[in-house]
Amino acid sequence: MKRKLRIGILLYSKQVDKWMYEAIKPIIDSNYASVELVIMDDRPVPKSSILTKIRNNIPFLFYRIYEKIDRRIFKSSNDAFETMDLDDFIQNATTIHVSPVQKGKLDYFNEAD
Repeated sequence: MKRKLRIGILLYSKQVDKWMYEAIKPIIDSNYASVELVIMDDRPVPKSSILTKIRNNIPFLFYRIYEKIDRRIFKSSNDAFETMDLDDFIQNATTIHVSPVQKGKLDYFNEAD
């Protein structure tokens, strides 16, 4: 029998959007791959003031309004952003916790991690 491909995934939380869950689930259910390593990003979420949040979201304001209207008009039972729990799927995987350093738009692992 051939050995399975060993996969590692980087997560911010074990609670993920449904679209991400649906991307990971076929790997877990397959007979050719298994999730062996889970890397949890333990960086704290930066707190932003309300004014900063508003200023950062102005370019997306009309899209967000459109999205809310669209969701109300075309309700769907299949919400891609529904929160799903990966805990049952990754409980046998080795989990490590890291705090990457962000330099520009890239993240780097510390030597200690």
